[in-house]
Amino acid sequence: MRDYPYVNPEGRRGIGADEIDASVGLLWRVWAALLGLALLIAALAPAMR
Repeated sequence: MRDYPYVNPEGRRGIGADEIDASVGLLWRVWAALLGLALLIAALAPAMR
């Protein structure tokens, strides 16, 4: 076993359902924001020619 099994060894090692739900919600919001940005760039790209 490694001496550093966690990315943040000082952080909490035990998480619950609330933390998992919050992280999944954050991932969905970031995905939606990036999709919106990609669509905006695609919509504006023809006007920049």
